[in-house]
Amino acid sequence: MSQSIVINRMPVRVWRRPRVNEIEVLLNPAQSSASPESFVIENPEELMLSRQIPETGFKNRGADYFVPEALSAFIAGSAAQRHHIRIPRGYAQAAPLVITCRLSGAAPVQSEELYIQAEEGSKACVIIKYYGEDGTPAEHTGITRVTCAPGSELHLIKLQSLNKQATHTDAVEAIVDAKASLTITMAELGAAVSNASCSVQLAGESAQLKLDVLYLGDGDRKLDMTYRAEHRGKKTLSDIKARGILHGTSHKVLRDTLDFVKGASGSKGREEESVLLLGSKARNISVPLLLCGEHDVEGAHAASSGRLDEDVMFYILSRGISEEDARKLVAKASFDVILEDIPDEQIREEIMAAVEESIDRRGE
Repeated sequence: MSQSIVINRMPVRVWRRPRVNEIEVLLNPAQSSASPESFVIENPEELMLSRQIPETGFKNRGADYFVPEALSAFIAGSAAQRHHIRIPRGYAQAAPLVITCRLSGAAPVQSEELYIQAEEGSKACVIIKYYGEDGTPAEHTGITRVTCAPGSELHLIKLQSLNKQATHTDAVEAIVDAKASLTITMAELGAAVSNASCSVQLAGESAQLKLDVLYLGDGDRKLDMTYRAEHRGKKTLSDIKARGILHGTSHKVLRDTLDFVKGASGSKGREEESVLLLGSKARNISVPLLLCGEHDVEGAHAASSGRLDEDVMFYILSRGISEEDARKLVAKASFDVILEDIPDEQIREEIMAAVEESIDRRGE
């Protein structure tokens, strides 16, 4: 049965007129008859995998509000895929674990619940990719939970490249303990409607978060994104960086929050977003938010948007480069600051191929 759920809620409410405080989505349960090819896990290192997800302890750590209870309950009752990925203590992964989710006419509605557990001193990379068949109305809903034990290092990469008839609703929540490091890269490139969120609690002293976001809005695509770093431990560090390209009649809302909780002394956080507008009809809304309950902290945020610089375009065109190729060069330059930190070459190529294809279509 379909269920209406409120997601991407602001930590504190703002002026109602822009309609950015929250969104309401209608979700459908997944089909249990999905083929094995619709959800494939490539695990070259033979990490510990299980279909049984243990208690993650999020509620006991004060992070139960990250993913709305209604969304958690919906996934608990409808997810066709449940996987616990345990990265053993002291383990150093040589190759990434790759999960590929394919939505097709045979399995147009899919949902999953994932728990990635990085144990003490481990180091790994997990890549999750979402694809859809062209012309097939599809719907994906998922929750990914992550815990990083002391001294662990984890890089989580999510590539969403669904078709233009798809709806994507995805939430990530994580807890990072002392001296652990979590890097998350999220690329929102497809789907007619994409609702994405990521909330990370820096719980232990000297815990670190690097959150990179790339998004592409063309046609009449709608993107609604919420990202949050909660500083609880002392001397914690966070860096949220977003780069986007909008054209056509696309509509985008991005909320990013730095939350310094009392007791997080010596912590530093930065949030930054830059949007390249390639069309005059695209709508861009950015909501940077800084919450502070501790005196001895440093927080900075910045958001900027702009069209192609005429002087830059003139310089490139004067070198004999076509206008279309010039647009691609400028778009690539805006994404490079994040692309250069993605270790997987195929992922980098897929992202730029999507951008170039969008520019070729003139944002349609």
